[in-house]
Amino acid sequence: MKTRAEFGNFLKAKREAANITQAEVAEKLGYTSAQFVSNIERGLCAMPLANITVWAETIGVPPALIFRKRALVAMATMEDKFKRGGR
Repeated sequence: MKTRAEFGNFLKAKREAANITQAEVAEKLGYTSAQFVSNIERGLCAMPLANITVWAETIGVPPALIFRKRALVAMATMEDKFKRGGR
């Protein structure tokens, strides 16, 4: 798992398997709109670390699994930036 899109697809699959809507995840996180959840599932933005535990509990996944997958994406993103000479 190296991209935000792959991570987002993982989250979406787990959420759907748990029969939970984006709106329900958003509500548990304290958001009034499901747009935040949608953006993360589509790979448009990174999941804030502060959301991992609640998100994981909501979709029935161990928090450590989400943290590990998010960390892999972050590392791959940083490696890619360094390869391209960016900051």
